[in-house]
Amino acid sequence: MAQSQSTLPARVIIIAGVLVVALGALAFALNQLSRPAPLPIPETTGEISAGESLAPPEPAETAVAETAPAAAPAQEPTELPDTLTAQLFVSDGSGRQLITRIARIDQPGTPVAQVRAVLDRLVATPGAPLPDGMIVREIWVANGIAFLDFEAGLADLVDGGSRAELMFVYSIVGSLTGSVPTLTAVQFLVDGRTVETLNGHSYLAEPVKPLLDWSF
Repeated sequence: MAQSQSTLPARVIIIAGVLVVALGALAFALNQLSRPAPLPIPETTGEISAGESLAPPEPAETAVAETAPAAAPAQEPTELPDTLTAQLFVSDGSGRQLITRIARIDQPGTPVAQVRAVLDRLVATPGAPLPDGMIVREIWVANGIAFLDFEAGLADLVDGGSRAELMFVYSIVGSLTGSVPTLTAVQFLVDGRTVETLNGHSYLAEPVKPLLDWSF
C-alpha cells in the first residue's frame, strides 16, 4: 500500500511533461499555418549591374512631329499695262473752260517718264492752252508731286490775261494728276526757283492741286 502511494507523483510529472510537449508542438504547427506564403522571386533576363533598379522602365515620351508652316504662294510681280490712259485738259474752244480728251500712250517705265510723255502729248493736242516756245528744263517727282522747272521767260510767254494764265496752269495740273496715278499736285518752278505767280493771276508758291470746277 505504501509503494503504490510513492509512485503517484512520478506519474503526474510524466503526464504533465507529455502535455507540455504536445501543447508546444501544437503551437508550432499553428504558427507555421498562420504565416503568408512567400512571394515568388521575379525572373529577370540579362545581367543587372550594381545599383541598377529592378523597377519597370518609365514609359518613353511620345515624340511629336513638328510640321513646318506651309510657304505662302509666291506672288508674281505686277506688270504695268502696255499703254497709259492720258486725260488731256484742253480748251473747249471758247477759252472759258477746260475739257478732257483721252489719249493712249505707250507705257513709260517711271513716273518722271510718264510726266514727260503726258506733257509731250498735251503740247501736240489741238486746243491745249500752252504757249509756243515753252521749255521744261527739268522734271522730277517726289511725294506725289511733279516738279516742273521751266526756262526763264515763261511769264512773258503766258502774258494774255487772267484767264489765259489760269487755263495754262490748270491744263498742266489736270492733265498730269488725271493721267499719272501717283500724282496729286504740281509744283511750278522757273529757272530752278519757286515763284509766287506768273503775271499776278495764279498762286504758284506751293504745289497746285486740281480743281472741282474747270470753268474760268
